[in-house]
Amino acid sequence: MSNPDDTQYRFPEMSEERMREFMALASATQGPLAQFDGAPPPVDDSTAMSKARTLVDDGRWASAVALLDTLVATPAHAQDTQALSLRAEARLGGGDAAGAVVDWLAVLALDPRFARAYRGLADAYGLLGDAPRADYFRHLGTSLTP
Repeated sequence: MSNPDDTQYRFPEMSEERMREFMALASATQGPLAQFDGAPPPVDDSTAMSKARTLVDDGRWASAVALLDTLVATPAHAQDTQALSLRAEARLGGGDAAGAVVDWLAVLALDPRFARAYRGLADAYGLLGDAPRADYFRHLGTSLTP
């Protein structure tokens, strides 16, 4: 009989496509020397985040994700915890809990004290039906001191 603690907090199995997405995101968040293949389309930084927030607030998840994908693909925003967090919210709202997990983990890699990421991971794992991980991240989020 295996110890339930051995498997309780492992990350969910990811499809090959999700793993490639995660690895691309992880390599893009390695610092200013990250390599980018090709130039992403230009993004007007002054309005992109506010437009993305409006799209999320209006429940237009797919449009928000598309805009934030473009924004996060730029070197200036590859490590932007606000953009990654907003994309995670949009993914979660659109039912892509696994995609939200990828974004929330990227946020925590950049800023381990980003409390909303722990709550987001709890919500995402809850939607994935993984109650132990949801409880774990909910507990971590509530244990952070302001």
